[in-house]
Amino acid sequence: VRVLSATTLLDRPPHDPTYIAAPPFCLRLREASKLAQPLSQPVSQPASQPASTVKWPPLPPLPPSLLSLLLLLHIARQQTRSSCSHSPSRRACTCAREAKHRRQEAHCAAGPTYLSTGEKQRERRSLDILYPMQPAGSASRLAVLVAVVALASSAACCRAQLASNYYAGKCGNASVEAVIQSAVQARLVWDKRMVAGLLHMLFHDCFVQGCDASLLLDGPNTEKTAPQNSGIFGYDFIDDIKSDLEAACPGVVSCADIIIAATRDAIALCGGPSYAVTLGRRDGMSSVSWMAGDLPSPHVDIPTAIGMFAKKGFNSFEMATLMGAHTVGVTHCSVIEDRLYNFNGTGKADPSMDPTYAWVLTTYACPKGQTFDNIVYLDDPSSILIFDRSYFNQIKSRRGVLPVDQALGIDPATSWMVEFFATTDFFPAMFAHSITKMAALEVKTGTAGEIRRNCRFTN
Repeated sequence: VRVLSATTLLDRPPHDPTYIAAPPFCLRLREASKLAQPLSQPVSQPASQPASTVKWPPLPPLPPSLLSLLLLLHIARQQTRSSCSHSPSRRACTCAREAKHRRQEAHCAAGPTYLSTGEKQRERRSLDILYPMQPAGSASRLAVLVAVVALASSAACCRAQLASNYYAGKCGNASVEAVIQSAVQARLVWDKRMVAGLLHMLFHDCFVQGCDASLLLDGPNTEKTAPQNSGIFGYDFIDDIKSDLEAACPGVVSCADIIIAATRDAIALCGGPSYAVTLGRRDGMSSVSWMAGDLPSPHVDIPTAIGMFAKKGFNSFEMATLMGAHTVGVTHCSVIEDRLYNFNGTGKADPSMDPTYAWVLTTYACPKGQTFDNIVYLDDPSSILIFDRSYFNQIKSRRGVLPVDQALGIDPATSWMVEFFATTDFFPAMFAHSITKMAALEVKTGTAGEIRRNCRFTN
């Protein structure tokens, strides 16, 4: 929207030689651009022209979703690249023509455009930002961009040798995904916390050495023994699913795929988005505790967290989206004890936390002298274990439980993202996109790794 502030060029009286005869859509963009701070001061009227005010006809109210859609288009465009063939001449010319065509469409004019030389240069710079000319082999295609946004809710992603129907016909008469879904449904009947356990497990597995189930391996000095993974639960549930699948088709389904598919089903059954997953991962054969140092801690500051996610290929918006998984998250009193009783050595609670909420936590959830390390839910009590956007509303109300939760709403780099997700309906679709991207992180396929017979041990 800031880039579109260049549409202030439309604000010209009809007699002005720089006047653009714009169709209604451009008028909407002109109106939208005024909601954002311009990149620079509006171009002043030429001295030779009399000052005049254009009486624009009244427009229907700008839909609140327009700004959100523009943001999604920008994000999708940054993440999507479609390459032409590397063959010379003909394919390269095709890419160049497509890029030129997009630039021409961006003029958004019904008839000829008349701009002064200086304004043409300013407009060209704006168009270069929106639609940069790509070299042959890396041209971004508008059709693919729009398709990514349209498919964000399903988040189908084909990477490496993963496939959406990978196990079709490989497990006798049994459907691998049906077996997993049935197990998840049965578990959630009596243990709804399992959605939090599976999400926690997926993130901590994929963020370290990729999605290869290395977190599940038992033994001294494995990832499972690292302090960062002490709060993870659900290993027994993965064992149960693996046993069912081994009985149906031994040595076919990987433990890594079980984590991914089970998490997807748990999210959907708890009110979250229903999205497709690609399968075909193989299990890793090594697990080292010190590698868990790649994981961001609950006390990490936002700039550091952004840097850690960037190393894995995620931008700050995707990071904030993934943190939305805390809407069904849980922690323990020991993790937030300092924040409740001795913030930065002050002997008081963290001033960034709502005092009433701090009193509730210290009185009921985490009282001093408790003998058991109680569980604390990260979302509003009325929305516990329901996958929705209420987590972001919690942060807006200064009721973030973990230090990193509240920091997400305070840091200028991410506070607007909290506001965006709290006030729009885009969180489910963007989460489906981000979690699918996470599930494809550094996967092992082909002959790499193995298919474990027991998720706790290598073959």
